[in-house]
Amino acid sequence: MMGGGGGGGGMGGGGMGPGPGGGGGGGGGGMVSLPNGAAFDILTVNVGRKATTNPVLGPLPPLAEQFNAGNVENFNAPVPFTLEMQMMVWTINGRVYEMMGVADDEMVYVDQPIAWQWINNSPIAHPMHIHNVQFQVVQRTNSGFSGYSTVNQGFVDTGWKDTVAVWPGESVKIAMRFMHYTGMYMYHCHILEHEDMTMMRNLMVMDPMMPGM
Repeated sequence: MMGGGGGGGGMGGGGMGPGPGGGGGGGGGGMVSLPNGAAFDILTVNVGRKATTNPVLGPLPPLAEQFNAGNVENFNAPVPFTLEMQMMVWTINGRVYEMMGVADDEMVYVDQPIAWQWINNSPIAHPMHIHNVQFQVVQRTNSGFSGYSTVNQGFVDTGWKDTVAVWPGESVKIAMRFMHYTGMYMYHCHILEHEDMTMMRNLMVMDPMMPGM
């Protein structure tokens, strides 16, 4: 029962007052109203000590696997994927999305490292995302577009990725290993409007012992 005043109060007593105390008979905690925009205290923060200044971040642990020319067969000749707009349609290697379509250069083998290279020939950046895998960014080629040096300061390419920003005029080489699962998966630009305008394709992960599976 909610607290009330002397007239029985509450929801079970003699009538409901205008506030939670009900009863309208004195006492009880009524609703408190404030003018719109009025300031009021909601929290008190007590500072216990001064924070440490100039904190130093520890080194990142090494990657369990580092892709390079020694373990990626096509490291120096990555499979190219060109990003362009043609006739108001976004394309990858000149292709649009096909529900079950997979081109020869979109076929990979499970557990075999492979290198791809995004080549952005459009005037817009594309965050390229690949399903079913995490990859490493192993090389960026400066596009030379205005402001590149500024945005380049924000790149954090170290570590495993599933999406990488490819700036206008830039090429980005990635290396990856599709693990465990075969089948059809997708890769696409992660800008929804570009994806919906067909900048999305399928890739096929195959068992090297059973090509086509």
